[in-house]
Amino acid sequence: MKFGIWVEPERVDLATVGKAGLARERWLARSGGLYNPGVSNAEATSAQICLAAPEAREWIMERLTALVDDVQPDYLKWDNNLWVNCDRPGHGHDSDDGNFAHNKALQGILSDLRQRYPNLLIENCSGGGNRLEPGMLAWTDTAWMDDSTFTAAHVRHNLEGLSVVMPPSVLLSFVFGAEWQDAPPDGTDVTLAFRSRMPGMLGATWRGSDLSDGDRAAIRREIQIYKDIRDTLGGASATLLTPQVSDDERGRWDVLQETDASTGLSVVFAYQHSAGNDRIRVRPQGLRANVDYDVVSIDGNSTSRVSAADLAADGIDVDSSDGTRAHIIELRPALDEASSNR
Repeated sequence: MKFGIWVEPERVDLATVGKAGLARERWLARSGGLYNPGVSNAEATSAQICLAAPEAREWIMERLTALVDDVQPDYLKWDNNLWVNCDRPGHGHDSDDGNFAHNKALQGILSDLRQRYPNLLIENCSGGGNRLEPGMLAWTDTAWMDDSTFTAAHVRHNLEGLSVVMPPSVLLSFVFGAEWQDAPPDGTDVTLAFRSRMPGMLGATWRGSDLSDGDRAAIRREIQIYKDIRDTLGGASATLLTPQVSDDERGRWDVLQETDASTGLSVVFAYQHSAGNDRIRVRPQGLRANVDYDVVSIDGNSTSRVSAADLAADGIDVDSSDGTRAHIIELRPALDEASSNR
């Protein structure tokens, strides 16, 4: 295991402001004179440090580097839960571009952290996905999609939409506790819970005492499957083969395909909803012409060799099973000489 810490560097408790070695009041963001728009300063308990202020930015960097040097974490989760478009004079921005200047300064801090700690993994989190955009990938390794990380269908909704503009491998969500024990409307099972996150970056949070021996065995298996997939799909792009799933939709399937352009390997993630048809025909896209593919079910139900042309024309039938409604099928380019010369 590696060690991570969760920080919110831009936000301070107002009770600490002005104390020795801590934030100065002149660094705090204000909008219309307020630390937190809509809340009187007498009632506010926290405030945002305006990173556009050079002195404030230098102080945050000093505190952060001292923390990282002391603790030496492998992972830094950078969060922010207060947004103020600062119009306060003296911070190096105008009255209407405080948020832009703040975020440009944030990127500068992250860039400095990157140079100083090249092996530190940094997560982009901001009250959920409020800073989730492709540009942040220059300074962070992963992006937290949504503080609503349950149900499994909701997570897939996010993954299927965001993977149009973001690399799937950076889109992070958690399996939330033993969510299969609560039996949400579409009857999540352990495998479905984990495989609903696997097209992106799989995370998990739970109390160990909540897990049965059967849960632990199933979780170990799914995590190993995820590791194997990520080893071969780290740079994959995604193609949605069905309409995007919605949180409350029943009676059909949603299917996402990921393909690594360098190796040609494709993985199809297919999810059956409750009351859905027992079978769906999936037609993969973007396969290499004149290549045969070994079609392999991750659960070992079937293996066959099919040409790219036949896969595109006829598709693959994915059948329901008693064990789970989440199915993973690998399409592996055949490496034998006969296939490569077709």
